[in-house]
Amino acid sequence: MHKRLVKSGGLCWLDDENPGFQFKTVPDGLPSTSDSDDEQIQTTQQVSEYLVVNFLDSFLDLAAKLEAPVTCIVSDGFMAFMKTPYAAEKLRVPIILHWTLAVCGFMGFYQGKVLWEKGLVPLKGNSQGSGNGPDS
Repeated sequence: MHKRLVKSGGLCWLDDENPGFQFKTVPDGLPSTSDSDDEQIQTTQQVSEYLVVNFLDSFLDLAAKLEAPVTCIVSDGFMAFMKTPYAAEKLRVPIILHWTLAVCGFMGFYQGKVLWEKGLVPLKGNSQGSGNGPDS
């Protein structure tokens, strides 16, 4: 994925503006980037399954090889399934889970259990032919 980002020109903000900053990667299960347009691309599910199994060990190996010790982990909140909180615990450093979704989506996610308990979800009256709506 990093090679794809570099190829797209997406890392220009790192050039000379952040001395000492290093961008390191762990294997993501994607094939190597090639110039071919017919390159096989895995689905999100395939990449996620690979990362669930392999990310933690790869991340800890990377952390052990750094010149300076890790002092904090910043991770996507939805990517916590990759066990970044466990990595922070193992490394004995704080973790920041950065939630990258809109506040309305976050509140829906955050209040999901309450919505379920009050019977507000799943939605009733679905007209998509699911058999749960008033048209059924």
